Amino acid sequence: MLSKQLIMSGQSKSNEDLKLRSNSAEFLHSFKNAFIAQTNISDYLAHVIKIKRLAKMPLQFLAKRRKIRRIAMDVESSDESYADEDAKSEAASQISDIENEAKTFEEYTQQLENALNILSTMKREEYESRTALKQLKFLENLIHQPKEWISGAKLKLAEKKFPELAMTLMGIYKEKGLMVRRIVFVHSILLYNCVANFTDGEFDKEGLIRKQAADVGFIEFAVEILNNPSYSESLKKSYVIENPAKVIGSDDFKNYQKILWIVDSSLTILYNMANIPELKIHFRECNAVTTIAEYTKLKSETVCTQFEETPETKEYMLRLNELQDIINAIRVTSCLVLPLIMNEDEDNLLAQANEVLPLLIGLIHMYKKADQRFYGFSFVELVEGLSKIMVKGRMHTCIDKSLVNLLLDIMNTNDDVKLLECVSSAILNASFDEKALHYNVWMDIDNINGGVLESMAAAKQVDFATIPFEEAFAVLIREIETLRHDLTPGTGPNVLDYDHAKVFKNAYVASLQTTNTRVAETENAVLKWDGTAVRQWMIQTGLRNTERALAGVNGRLLWRLFQMKCSAPESYYRIVDKYFDRVWFTQMNDILKFDDALEQLFR
Repeated sequence: MLSKQLIMSGQSKSNEDLKLRSNSAEFLHSFKNAFIAQTNISDYLAHVIKIKRLAKMPLQFLAKRRKIRRIAMDVESSDESYADEDAKSEAASQISDIENEAKTFEEYTQQLENALNILSTMKREEYESRTALKQLKFLENLIHQPKEWISGAKLKLAEKKFPELAMTLMGIYKEKGLMVRRIVFVHSILLYNCVANFTDGEFDKEGLIRKQAADVGFIEFAVEILNNPSYSESLKKSYVIENPAKVIGSDDFKNYQKILWIVDSSLTILYNMANIPELKIHFRECNAVTTIAEYTKLKSETVCTQFEETPETKEYMLRLNELQDIINAIRVTSCLVLPLIMNEDEDNLLAQANEVLPLLIGLIHMYKKADQRFYGFSFVELVEGLSKIMVKGRMHTCIDKSLVNLLLDIMNTNDDVKLLECVSSAILNASFDEKALHYNVWMDIDNINGGVLESMAAAKQVDFATIPFEEAFAVLIREIETLRHDLTPGTGPNVLDYDHAKVFKNAYVASLQTTNTRVAETENAVLKWDGTAVRQWMIQTGLRNTERALAGVNGRLLWRLFQMKCSAPESYYRIVDKYFDRVWFTQMNDILKFDDALEQLFR
């Protein structure tokens, strides 16, 4: 019995762990068989779909990726689909260092530099060779390296000007015909994946690669792809599939799948780049808003299956479900890009967001951990997108009440500052949409400084649910000013003892005299400011990103704005919100920061 206990204790895996390992082994075995069978018929699209599907199962994918990639490399060595015999023989004769997995960061950096050098020195006719394919696969795998390696790898990509190299390759692959030659499509989609990975906000936190990509024309190139009339027409089709083998094997359906991947990748790249406010001008110049808005109108069910799922049709069902996921990803991505790049007067373009909101909310409900991703989006990105869609009085049919409860629960159980910031913003924006939420929101003026959400639900003093956000905000400011004025000691004989009242009155008058003197001195100085001085003042107050909102405003106009704040606060806050949001994705803290700075300047 003792020896048996020792043996059992030596087996560190639980039953669930053993079951997962068994399932993973079966999964890998079935993947290898299916991959070999499909690659033997040169079905590269199936390979791309399978690799993408694995990415949606991170626990299995990250653990098995390298082994699967070796299987893929072995299968490719027997492939006969290369039309260029010279390229084929050249690729077969070369043994790339990339096949030897790096053990240290220095080795990996050298391999990365070699891969970039090989691609940059290739001749035009070599861009679709096996050698190019291996380099692209190596680059695509970069984001799965240890985190401590990635920072150095980013610098190497920027140093070697990867965006410029990728732009050259993309242009040539487009000329060669993505829809005509399968091998060109495989090269292209790997390259698109690389660009999407390297422009992701979590990877390119400093924005260096995204800015380089914008400079070489990535935004314009992606919008041009989305503008392709044949792509948009193809995505309007609907497929009712009764015989999956016949339909999926047709050239028309294969082209449809390719277009889905290309459009999805292009929108992903645009979303990544739209998160840098300075790049908004690129989107405006190529009329990206109108183009992307068309993709919010895609039908939710374009691939309908009318066949039973059997062991023989299971793989077909998986592929078709994957395609439906891509369609949903396109709809979600397009709706998340638009609020980042459009102006206030273009809110009508988000009319189709009503159909996407249930999908977006469903993804948020799937939230388990902050580092999970759905359709390539992190939870923070999904909630931030929902928050931006909800602002500015846009029309929404319904927001699930349980969503607000979920967000409130996250606020009570999480310490991540960035996560809490986006969640609180989403709650605030959703709370004022009384028609969508189907319940009233109350604000407790006495507790507003504490920001207690529970008090907002319990208080019964001011109902803001029936008026627009800008007016509600102005009313709130007025109420605070009223309270502050009421707290000022009175001078009437019945308020306090006369001696005490006199002391308060003298102090109050002296305070007013000091304030008036300071205002006069400040006013005289500020009135002489030119536009440059106003911009410097904005930068000093921490509003660098919104300084362009005051372009052409001098000191005298700034004084006029302050007078408007005092005499017509509703108009003042409406104007500030409008013009600030045109150059920066304004949040409440931006408006409050500017408001406080303006107050300090003249008072």
